[in-house]
Amino acid sequence: MDKIQSIPKVILHTHLEGSIPSETLELLSIRNKVSLSFNPASTDIYKSIETHNWSSFRKIYFEICSCFVTSEDYRDSLFYYGIKLRKENVVYAEVLFSPWKHLTRGIPLDDISKGFISAIEQLENEYGIVIKMICDLVRHKDERCDEILFWLKDLPRKYFVALGISGGINAVDRILYNKHCETAKKNDLKISAHAGEIEGAVSVIETIEFLLVDRLGHGIRSIEDEQLMAKLVENQIHFEICPTANKIIGLCSKDFSMISQVVSKGINYSINPDDELIFNTDISKELKLLVSENVISEDEVYDLQKNALMNSFADLETKNKILKTHFND
Repeated sequence: MDKIQSIPKVILHTHLEGSIPSETLELLSIRNKVSLSFNPASTDIYKSIETHNWSSFRKIYFEICSCFVTSEDYRDSLFYYGIKLRKENVVYAEVLFSPWKHLTRGIPLDDISKGFISAIEQLENEYGIVIKMICDLVRHKDERCDEILFWLKDLPRKYFVALGISGGINAVDRILYNKHCETAKKNDLKISAHAGEIEGAVSVIETIEFLLVDRLGHGIRSIEDEQLMAKLVENQIHFEICPTANKIIGLCSKDFSMISQVVSKGINYSINPDDELIFNTDISKELKLLVSENVISEDEVYDLQKNALMNSFADLETKNKILKTHFND
């Protein structure tokens, strides 16, 4: 096992639907008689995504969502993804999921949470990996946000820790989600919002001003605004950086200089895989990629994982237990 592979790792930004193991996706598609336009076992699914084209990415993502039908499907998807993470020496992960596309197919929200809780408990009890869930609103005009949030706020914080706000080009204005974020905060939920990836620095400005965020998903286009970047560094707003995703649908198609600039400014950040199946990546590949691009050094990887844990939405007891068990602190 190489050095990076052997280091205990922490993930703060990964989408379940885009990261489901290929074998599990194939199982679900057969089980539920769903035909996919791509081979789940392929390592180049991302090649069908047009460069910087959010819509072509979303089409694949929604196809995967259609394979989830029963509570067992949600359980199996998270459980087998957790097993995959454990093989990569991931000890803690926060996993995003997007209820909207499942709701449009008539899936009961309680079936989703029941499946997830079953998987989380088994993964921790039998395999020692801690998983927490982030419920993501995708900013679609037909999304039943109030219904989703009403369901989410009553779920146990032991399993469901945050509200996510994502969405791409032509999504509903993020400013309109202020009331949802306020409700989430009142119910002890953290906020992680996508900004500064597909959209520019203004998306980050709107996000930190209106959405009460604790962390930013991506965030790297903040570098386009010097004053904004200084504010983010000063306030230690955490960036969930996803290099391969940025290369395929963001702005890093030639190199990773934008990430390098963000890191050099002293931003608080973690490295994450985003959508493992679609982008043919994992956390070790992402870390090795940035080492090979001289954005970070191999010696920094261990401390990066500890920092990710400390910026996670886990409670202090969980953080201390993981530190003691896996980081010798």
